[in-house]
Amino acid sequence: MPDAGGTWLLELALNMKTPVVYDTITSGGREERVVNQEATLAAREKQKLIKERFRSWLFADPERASLGTRKTVASVTLPNR
Repeated sequence: MPDAGGTWLLELALNMKTPVVYDTITSGGREERVVNQEATLAAREKQKLIKERFRSWLFADPERASLGTRKTVASVTLPNR
């Protein structure tokens, strides 16, 4: 079973994407990618824990939480220039 590394899961989370883990199977001389359900579910659970841990860290300090919230709101509500 492939391992979904923390860096990859964090990158996906920051880009608001959900992990999907694929296996490559060779059949009839050609390769095909298929979703590895077990590894995908495990990766999604790890990503969920990363998000929860980050949220806990962010809001543990009121000043950091305020800064993080302001930056998030600004990035969502202000158009890119």
